[in-house]
Amino acid sequence: MDKSKITAPSSEVEQTELEELVPARSRARTIIIIAICVLALVGAWFLPPLLNPTLATGGGDAVGSLIEGNPVVLTGSGFPDDQQRVTVLGVDDLDGARVIGAWVTHNQQDWDAFFDAWDTVHDLLCKGSGCPVSDGAVPPSDDAGLVKALADAGAPMARIDLPQKIGPDEWLWVMWEITDCTVASPDGDPDAQVTLQLRGPFGLPVERQGRPDSNPFAHGTDDFEESGVCPS
Repeated sequence: MDKSKITAPSSEVEQTELEELVPARSRARTIIIIAICVLALVGAWFLPPLLNPTLATGGGDAVGSLIEGNPVVLTGSGFPDDQQRVTVLGVDDLDGARVIGAWVTHNQQDWDAFFDAWDTVHDLLCKGSGCPVSDGAVPPSDDAGLVKALADAGAPMARIDLPQKIGPDEWLWVMWEITDCTVASPDGDPDAQVTLQLRGPFGLPVERQGRPDSNPFAHGTDDFEESGVCPS
């Protein structure tokens, strides 16, 4: 072989061949890349609540109400401005307390209607010396009766019953039956927990810890004992 006839390719040939390997720029490809970036940003905003739903455990207001001489307690937890919208499927029972019902109010109108109805039910069940004089109405005797009494008093039960989405400035209400006060501290527990069932990936329930003030024992049992809420 005549080695003198073998020559290296010119730099111009190499450059031309490399340029042919680089994809040609196109407007369509640029638009597709931009669209993918936008979808990624949208996914980063909306997917976390779907794939890993969480609840704020601090911030927001709280309401608690007991019924003298009756083992029924209502807790209300308002969620802060940074709460991502998630779906609450249910609330788990606690040692010493059973969930009668749970609801979410989304606006001030529903909040007012629900709490006004609760005041009416409170007066029906109240058995203490400071309770209003009964007008002869028959107090509800079971869970279904309690919920019906709330609805009859104007609470929008069908609209706020779980499952419900909850988000910023919205409220979770839980009605509890106190079954045993001895399991809780008389002084309360600021780190008391409540387990909520949220809607997770593919619609499957996932457990998350809710606001401590949803726990009826968070502020202790002294008031329960004094008001006749604790079972004898």
